[in-house]
Amino acid sequence: MKANTVNNPVAMLNQKKIALAVAIVIAGSTSSISTWAQDKAESKVPAATVAATQENDLLTLYRQAAFSDPVFNSAKYNYIAGKEKLWQGFSVLTPQLKFP
Repeated sequence: MKANTVNNPVAMLNQKKIALAVAIVIAGSTSSISTWAQDKAESKVPAATVAATQENDLLTLYRQAAFSDPVFNSAKYNYIAGKEKLWQGFSVLTPQLKFP
């Protein structure tokens, strides 16, 4: 058995959640950087090259692949559902109003 493999399903799920969170943070933080890079590129590079670069840059290709990947989407929506269950569990502890 390899030293870096994990056989525990809970640990694997936690690793997937962490990877998803990191991917979301990276995707959110790079939007302003990519906009800045596009503004710089448009001023120096011909329009045909900029259009080809915008369609096939690495980040765009990664996003297209990640958002169409069923395993990635499953992990993302399981994570969101888990967060919602947490708040639903806390709702039991809040005061309840009963009308006669």
